[in-house]
Amino acid sequence: MTTSLAEIPDKTVLVDPHPAWGGIVVGIIAIVIFVVFATWIVVQRIKHGREGGDD
Repeated sequence: MTTSLAEIPDKTVLVDPHPAWGGIVVGIIAIVIFVVFATWIVVQRIKHGREGGDD
């Protein structure tokens, strides 16, 4: 199997076109949404006095 010069790329791309901080931003947004939702649940349970508990 021979390789001609036409098949060899001019330069090798070592850098990912998507920066690493993009994943970090998505992770932070997911954490913020989770914390806001969990806080809302706790506030609702405190406001309503846990009147329909499983106990």
